[in-house]
Amino acid sequence: MEHEESAAVWAGDPERVDPDDYGPGSPFVRQITWAPCDTCSLQVHAPVTQVVYRGLVCPRCGAELLPAVEDPEGWLQRVLREEDELSEQL
Repeated sequence: MEHEESAAVWAGDPERVDPDDYGPGSPFVRQITWAPCDTCSLQVHAPVTQVVYRGLVCPRCGAELLPAVEDPEGWLQRVLREEDELSEQL
């Protein structure tokens, strides 16, 4: 059986970083997740902060790869707190 490589794509445009939060050259952390779309042979990537509200959808075929979470506000606060803590450690 031949192994076929999956291409990696973003589910949408990544969020822009506010320069007031992180100056030029400053390290920061953004949590990213991905899921495979077997139909399109893609690895679809997106920031976790977007996935908690919208889920993860293949940009090519529109298939839902990951559902949105039930409590997006709680998840969002946790993810943002973790990103801030990890950014401070860099």
